[in-house]
Amino acid sequence: MLSKKIVLVCLNLVLINIFCFAQVSLPKQIDRWSIQSDGSIEWRINGRLPHSDHIEMSGQKISLWMQYGVDSNAKPWFVRTMVFPTFRLLPVRTIASMMYNINDGDLPRILINDKLLKAGVYNATVSNDQSEKAIRIRHKGIMDVYSEIGKDGHLKFKRTFFT
Repeated sequence: MLSKKIVLVCLNLVLINIFCFAQVSLPKQIDRWSIQSDGSIEWRINGRLPHSDHIEMSGQKISLWMQYGVDSNAKPWFVRTMVFPTFRLLPVRTIASMMYNINDGDLPRILINDKLLKAGVYNATVSNDQSEKAIRIRHKGIMDVYSEIGKDGHLKFKRTFFT
């Protein structure tokens, strides 16, 4: 008698699941990344923003976590986190390795047409960020980020990250 009740309950659950899921229509998935003929993957930035991603890799004495993204205005951003696993700050704790975050503002300044790419002070003048719009990001062992600089987008800019 008990086994009949269990079978009926299981059958009811299966039927409920069939009817519930049969009526659900999922939207068509639009892939962000596409495989290129040279074996690389590429994201042509044409909407669906903001978006971020990351790459993680490790070597013998260092690990790198490269975080990158494009904000809602198509402006790219990058954060690099370096971890030195053999330099432990607390010897018995494996999670206490030396770590450093490096943002774009921590790097040497980039001048384009005698203007700073990122906000800062140059020649006794405070300047804002130049407008930058990411066009595409490509990976094939090396990450290339292609952007347009300026309001008219006439200047093309390519960043290469050896990850």
